[in-house]
Amino acid sequence: MAPDESWSALASLNADAARAQMTRRFHDVARLPEDERMAQLRSMIEAEYNLDEPRLLAFTAVRLRSWIELEPEAAKAIAEGYRVVFDGVSGEMAMRRTSVVQTVAREMTADQVVALQAIIPWMVSQIPSARRPAAAPSASPEPQRESKPFWKFGSGDRRDPLIVLSAVRSDPRRSTP
Repeated sequence: MAPDESWSALASLNADAARAQMTRRFHDVARLPEDERMAQLRSMIEAEYNLDEPRLLAFTAVRLRSWIELEPEAAKAIAEGYRVVFDGVSGEMAMRRTSVVQTVAREMTADQVVALQAIIPWMVSQIPSARRPAAAPSASPEPQRESKPFWKFGSGDRRDPLIVLSAVRSDPRRSTP
């Protein structure tokens, strides 16, 4: 099947119009029997990755946002289809995909990245900004202990070393020969 030029033509639309059409198209493709769905996705992906770099980045950002808008089952079917298609492409194309998705994900909000985690968990590990939400800091953090200077080690004696040294020298029990 030839690249689907009607798919890559969505790159010429503004982001909102492109996202609406992508969402509609993905919804329809997700309902197809698996063999037809895979053929459609392969054709769409070939057209998508024929775009130049700036247009591919913009297109991918819109595409990932459209996945978030899909029903969970449809989004997972489409994402799984993308994964299967990319398992069979050249290493160069697969690396380009990874690079593009990572670049786009850095610009997404934390909520969008978390939503994508439910759809494409195998890609989240490749997205640097996809950190799990951290627990809120406690109301009263544990006070930091006074750190020991680097030269005070051993018994934990925190007295002034000069006083300790003079006390050792003046100790009659310590006679020097």
